[in-house]
Amino acid sequence: MKLPRLFTVAALSLTVLAAQAGVIRFPENRPAVSINIPDSWSPETLPKGVMAESPDGVATLVFEFAKSEKDLDGVIDENIDWLIKEHGVRINAKSKQEDKGAAGGIASDILFYDANHKEYGPARVGFMFTPVKGGVLVTTFWISKDGASKNMGAINRILSTVRPL
Repeated sequence: MKLPRLFTVAALSLTVLAAQAGVIRFPENRPAVSINIPDSWSPETLPKGVMAESPDGVATLVFEFAKSEKDLDGVIDENIDWLIKEHGVRINAKSKQEDKGAAGGIASDILFYDANHKEYGPARVGFMFTPVKGGVLVTTFWISKDGASKNMGAINRILSTVRPL
């Protein structure tokens, strides 16, 4: 699934520090941002970022950096493929909506879709784009609609801890 290009961002080579519960700073060689993820969300390092899953398994957040417009498209495409192929999520491309939000008080653009998960039923899939130190922090999210009310407080608290360094 190819989504339209959304941003032109300055080039910045970034890597991610191995995930530890609590405050996570990345990229490792030049930390540009920190995020506080509770132990109960079991953060884990991915090749390009950090993933955290709610204790009940009905919400997932993935934090990654895009250093260019091409990287941004790649992050979106890879995460959509991951959701569809590895997790059985069906995304309704016609349900696309855009919104504004904030991560750590930084204005962010949000793109989201209605979806359906083979195990958890109706869900919401989306991407939050937060400009940080010459790049874009891309937060991919998946949350079941039934789990939204239970987990939105924790998700908002995690997002509120995003800090440029």
